[in-house]
Amino acid sequence: MSKKLEENPQKLEDALKVMEILSSVEGTTAVYDESKLKSSLLPFKDWNADDTYYGDIADEINAGNTVPLIYAGGGNTLVNTGNRMLEYIQDQATLEDVVDQLDTDQDSVVNNKPEVITTTTEIISQESCAKLIGKSFMEATKSDAALISLGEWIQGNGKDQNKEGVNGKLYAQNITEADICTILPTSWYDTIQTAELTGKNIKKLCEDGYDAAGTGNTYPYVLVKDKELEDEKT
Repeated sequence: MSKKLEENPQKLEDALKVMEILSSVEGTTAVYDESKLKSSLLPFKDWNADDTYYGDIADEINAGNTVPLIYAGGGNTLVNTGNRMLEYIQDQATLEDVVDQLDTDQDSVVNNKPEVITTTTEIISQESCAKLIGKSFMEATKSDAALISLGEWIQGNGKDQNKEGVNGKLYAQNITEADICTILPTSWYDTIQTAELTGKNIKKLCEDGYDAAGTGNTYPYVLVKDKELEDEKT
């Protein structure tokens, strides 16, 4: 491939230009519709995120404080476009083929709408989402109380952040299965964990928080219960 590029440097230059456009806010906007953009992470350089869903965490993202996110699709477009671009560089496809691939990918994203489970008319905060999840878990397990941890960026925990907590909130929009998954501590496949504890133990856990990374830097718990907890009662 290097020899082909040496023989035709214009091909490489054209390919780099296309990839540069695709990696920009304008390029991404051209491929994805507005609802998809608001559930995906965009480049932040020279871009004001104040009026977007990422406005409240833009500084953290720009500072490099990112944590693993739940996969929300995109591989079907990135891989297809990348392979077509590779074929173009290798003289196995034309620039028109690349554009056609982009059009196909765009159509698959825009027209393949996920099922809408419900619609929220206002923002539901992270803590409120934790309370909702806690109540759901209580009903599912017939438990007396639920402890749900809240995810937040803790500098001292490095990349080992809280993956077992509620790490997001819901916005005023149509809610799909993917949106629900972002606020579920169990994510797609994990199960609800139950235990027998005294009221005193539960209160102590709430006070101490959840040490997810084993560093002593704990994440707060949200306690959901139907009645007051008695210290010595299980």
